[in-house]
Amino acid sequence: MNDRLAAKRRSAEGPFARVLRQAGVGQKQTIVAAAETGDSRFSYVKISDRTAHNGVHEVGHQTVVYGSVEVFQSMDVPGADARTEEALMRLPEVDDWPFLTRSMFSVTPPGYGPHGSYLYRVISFGASYKAVEWEWAEWLLKFERLLAMLDFTYARVHLETELVGNHTYRWNGHSNDHKKISPAHWQFSGGPRTFSD
Repeated sequence: MNDRLAAKRRSAEGPFARVLRQAGVGQKQTIVAAAETGDSRFSYVKISDRTAHNGVHEVGHQTVVYGSVEVFQSMDVPGADARTEEALMRLPEVDDWPFLTRSMFSVTPPGYGPHGSYLYRVISFGASYKAVEWEWAEWLLKFERLLAMLDFTYARVHLETELVGNHTYRWNGHSNDHKKISPAHWQFSGGPRTFSD
């Protein structure tokens, strides 16, 4: 592991995780500790001490990212269904950090009916990360590259963190006459695009 990544991981783990790591807390324990920092964001801190998939012993904070993207159907925008399927299939099965992978996403089938597609098809997604907020700007860029491939009308992302609070992000990707607009003209609102250590 390079020095920069190691330092970033240590800074993301927070004071309680550092103490527990240094104390050698046993594997696969989850500890809920009350913080006495006076900062309301630290009313509780969940700390996981476990061995990661690659055998490296990790201590850190969980971040959950989830949301949905409403995409047009081909009956409204010709070719939209094929572009949706292609965009999702182009996502990697394994990705570099911060990952955005195919397995995070599912989409309702095209067509009107009892399977969940009334006006729009809905792509839902979610993942659990170790403190992804420190690379949040890069994660957003990956997500926006996916949006650029879709005929989407509206997208929302929920970021739930233990360190910087909870934030919601929204994108509007079409004009009132159902025309796709360039990313430079998307309407974006929400929380910060970057978080500092």
